Amino acid sequence: MLAGIIERTQSAALSTIVESETIMWTRRACISGMMATTAVTQSQAREPVNAKRPVIDGIDLPAGFNGLLAYARGGKMRHLRCVGASNLAADHAVSRETQFRWGSVTKWLTSVALLRLVEQRRLTLEASVSSLLPGFREDTGRQVALQNLLSNTSGIPDLLSRRLPSEPGLRSSTATSREMVARFGGGDLDFAPGIGWDYSALNWVIIAAIIERVTGEPYPVALRRLVLKPLNMTGAFIDAPDVPQPRLALSYD
Repeated sequence: MLAGIIERTQSAALSTIVESETIMWTRRACISGMMATTAVTQSQAREPVNAKRPVIDGIDLPAGFNGLLAYARGGKMRHLRCVGASNLAADHAVSRETQFRWGSVTKWLTSVALLRLVEQRRLTLEASVSSLLPGFREDTGRQVALQNLLSNTSGIPDLLSRRLPSEPGLRSSTATSREMVARFGGGDLDFAPGIGWDYSALNWVIIAAIIERVTGEPYPVALRRLVLKPLNMTGAFIDAPDVPQPRLALSYD
């Protein structure tokens, strides 16, 4: 569950999400696992494709940048700039075939999956965690609503992230979301739900467990059916720590 979504640069995911817009996006997954998108104006969108190339190629990138800069228009990738290495030790350069972990961007798509279930009236944002996950600590779970998890205002302590320094193997764990929640979700609330804010990875593990229970499907299967397939994100998939991915870029601090 901790491992995030991986995508190949060939995927038209972004041009699918931003229809009829010209977009430029960068990926610094080798450094931070994050992706940013920036939509430009309609007048800029009318400019010839060739006019964009020197702009993209001329962007001054920070030292140590490993990733991609791309220009897409009309649902097609028009120009792609590959920068840096996907594996420093093996001297593998970033290419069109390189796959990147999306890191915390996975939370965005998890949110979309959950909101699709809300749209289908299979749950509500006001529902409590304890009503959605039988076995969750009752006295805390009944206070926390689904919308608190989505906004990182649940108050549930992130005992999972706190354990990572002493148990780094958790990052590649094959434990299920429910198993992770059972192990780390029983702490006392750090604050009353909706009152404070904490960027908590555990909130999203709980959401994944809820998605699994409501759909009756493993999280990767549900995410693909609810989000990736409708968006035609054929190059994106959930990372499986025990499955070798030869084109996967390594992450560096």
